[in-house]
Amino acid sequence: MKEKANPHTLAARALKSARIAANLTQLELGRALGVPEIHVSRWECERTPLRSTDATRILAAFRVAGGFDPLRGTSHAEAILSAHGMRGDS
Repeated sequence: MKEKANPHTLAARALKSARIAANLTQLELGRALGVPEIHVSRWECERTPLRSTDATRILAAFRVAGGFDPLRGTSHAEAILSAHGMRGDS
């Protein structure tokens, strides 16, 4: 039987997938968020869990920095948001 991934793992994987899909480096995403590159790396490697406020800022940064809207037609944003009990249609 396959184990269910925890929400932090899902959010970390979704963040990395969405960043790559948006063709952004960790440095570029960090700059768009106003945080050091190491913060993005720690989120993606699950060394630092994403908070709801982080998830909201990240989604906004994808729209601005990458010209990529992860709420449209992808499951990346849904995974990030659902890991924090949030919905993507707000």
